[in-house]
This record gives sequence, C-alpha cells and structure tokens, in this order.
Amino acid sequence: MHQPQQQVPAKSLPRRLARPDLRQPNQKIIASVNPELASVPIEYIRRGLADMGADLCHAINRVAPMLPSQSPANNLVNLNLPPSSNSNRLPTHILALQSTRSDQRFLYPTHALLLAAHCTGVPPVPVLPAGSTSLPVVQLKVTSPNLFPVLQTFLLTKSYEALISGILPVSASSLGSFASLPPPQRTAKLGHMLYEKSRGSMQQLMAYSDQISAFWRLICALGVFDNDTWEVVDLTWDAVLGAMNLVIQNEDAGRGRRM
Repeated sequence: MHQPQQQVPAKSLPRRLARPDLRQPNQKIIASVNPELASVPIEYIRRGLADMGADLCHAINRVAPMLPSQSPANNLVNLNLPPSSNSNRLPTHILALQSTRSDQRFLYPTHALLLAAHCTGVPPVPVLPAGSTSLPVVQLKVTSPNLFPVLQTFLLTKSYEALISGILPVSASSLGSFASLPPPQRTAKLGHMLYEKSRGSMQQLMAYSDQISAFWRLICALGVFDNDTWEVVDLTWDAVLGAMNLVIQNEDAGRGRRM
C-alpha cells in the first residue's frame, strides 16, 4: 500500500511492521494433505479455499463446542457427528496453541490444507485415513494464540471488515463496504474512527497498536505471507499512526491558542 508520508508519533513506534523473508508453501506438504493438488499453483489452492470459506467456517464453528477443555494425552480428539455430516468440509486437525507467555492452551479446529497453503511456519501435520472421526492435535507455541480464529476466518473468507473488527474495537458494520474504498480513504476513515473511539487518548491508541503488534507477531510465527493479510496489517498500522498524529496535532493547536 502506498500512503502519503506521515509523522511517526513521539512514542517511537516503527513506521512499518516488517515482513519476514518470503517463504513459499511446501508443495510436498500440500501433496501429503491432498495428492490431487500436488502440481496445482498455490494461488489457485488459496482461491479454492476462499470459495469454500463459508462452508469451512460453518464446519469449524460446529466442531468447536465439541472440543475438550484440555489437549488429550494421546493427541487425538474423537468427534461424535451424525452420518449426514459433510465430511469434505469438516476440520481435519486441532491446533493446540500455547502462549509464549503462559501455560494456557487454546484448542482450535482447523483444516490441514489451510495450514499447508497459508502457514509456512507450521511443520507437516499427521494425516489420518479418509473417513476417520478422530482429529490429530498439533501442538504449537505462539504469541497471542487467542487471535488465531480471527486470522483463520479471514484466510477463509477474505472479509476485511471482519478481520479489522477482530483486531481493533470497531464493528464490522461500521466499516461498511470497506474493501471497495481506495487505500488512502480506508486509512483515513479507520484513523478517524480510532481517534473517536479512543476519545483522543494516546494511551488508548497505544493499546490499539499493541493489539496490531500481537496479530503481526502471530502471523510472523505461523509464516503467513498472504498479501491480503499483510495489507490489513499495513492498513491498521497506518490508521493507528494517523490517529496518534491527530492527537499530536490537536495538542499542538491547543498550545498555540494558549500562547
């Protein structure tokens, strides 16, 4: 995204959140998940996942309440689903994400193909025979594991509004048809929304920047290089810097009036 250069606030935040060196998905891992996709271009696979996104998200949300509160010792979760369940859409694995800052673990249903196509930092996952009602548990330690559902939903739906509202305290409905706006208008609109939401508090805006940083650390750890995801990272970061600049400008204007 190309934005007009703006002042970086005095809190010494970076102008950009750096992207790691690009790592392409491993075609052998994709083939182990689905041999029919061994020679299919990665972008085509990702588009196919997005085309099925609504169904995959529905299946994830259906399975999530069935998960145990803790990761089982044998690293397998058995599901009790009716025969009518669409097995082609059901999650294939459970991610047990442990925070790097505590012993707390979060269990999330996911799909092996999503991990193979989008998360280059995730090692190859065990693949069970087709029709199995057991889901292998994959243990990972990451920062901000609570943000994984927000990331997963975006990778499957490409809803800018849902991702932004999952990271920042703005509702998806208030963003409107955000993705249709030119990039500079998106940044300006979101920046003003964050400024209003924070009531001009630099401390509150710093908390927003911490949340964006947490999401950034998560996608770096998982090895996500999807351009749309990084576009949202750049956009939200630019917007929060813009909101901070509004605070600085208003403080400067107030001091000028008092002189």
